[in-house]
Amino acid sequence: MDRVFYDFETTGIFSDEESKAEICRIEAIKCRDNAIIDRFSTFVNVKNRVRESVSEYIGISEESLENAPDLLSAIKSFEDFCKDSMIFGYRTDLDVGLFEHHLGERARFLKDKAVDIYPSVKDQYGELIENYDFDEKKNSVLEKFDIRRKTKKNSLTVENVCRYFGIDKNLSYPEKLFEISVKLNNMPL
Repeated sequence: MDRVFYDFETTGIFSDEESKAEICRIEAIKCRDNAIIDRFSTFVNVKNRVRESVSEYIGISEESLENAPDLLSAIKSFEDFCKDSMIFGYRTDLDVGLFEHHLGERARFLKDKAVDIYPSVKDQYGELIENYDFDEKKNSVLEKFDIRRKTKKNSLTVENVCRYFGIDKNLSYPEKLFEISVKLNNMPL
């Protein structure tokens, strides 16, 4: 069975306080026998303005979203891409929450099919990564948006997991998830 590794970019951080975050890009790769066989990428036309700090961080301008499909069309294309594949993400609970907020029952396909890589990373490597002494200064999403929150020295972000495993930081997010899954011995291949 093929495997799909996906990522959503949003216009902000989705939380109870800020429920205006919207999906503005969907990226995915499809893998078979540990090789990438297909790629999916689409921008999504959003209703609200993208904040400048977010635009700089994720590298998406409002101009790139103007002629993009609406969220329902983009999700339909993503569902078609994922057909007959196992779907993998990182912290899928956050993705499902965002989906449910904007799409209601339409979110069921992701909720029912997505396999979250995060618990496997946490179970197998969590303590090692959290205690690992990274050479580079931590530059997390929380710091980028100046969010004051108590976190451990090295949280289990995809960036820190990749740094721990020595995975190329220039890969796309879905490619990073694929590489992480290869490192985990209990992931379905």
